[in-house]
Amino acid sequence: MGSSQGGFVSALLAQEAANLAGVFLLYPAFSLPDDIRSTFASLDAAPETFNLLGTKKLARNTLADVYPIDAYEGLGKISSPVHIYHGADDFIVPITASKKSGENPQGRTINHPRRNRTLPHSRATSTNWTRNCR
Repeated sequence: MGSSQGGFVSALLAQEAANLAGVFLLYPAFSLPDDIRSTFASLDAAPETFNLLGTKKLARNTLADVYPIDAYEGLGKISSPVHIYHGADDFIVPITASKKSGENPQGRTINHPRRNRTLPHSRATSTNWTRNCR
């Protein structure tokens, strides 16, 4: 389980783990690598520290770790069910990041039931995506 940047890292770790009952991600920051690459054309263009999307101060070594990652590429390796909860009005991590995680070439199912939940990044109601990876 992880939220925001922790959700992104949890998804990366789940790709290598076996025997997980499930993976629960709250507004995962799958957009982080793309955001970093669109902000800095190269690692050399980045300052020693910076604020990304008005949140936490990040160091350049974080960039070096995240810059080359495709956040979506390995999601198909996760063998357990993945449940993603993301606020419809998230103003830090766009909900399109979670929707993009559902674009799955391997034919897994994605359900889009509506739920009335408010999540920390959100200003209003949230949407619940359940992605069954089997």
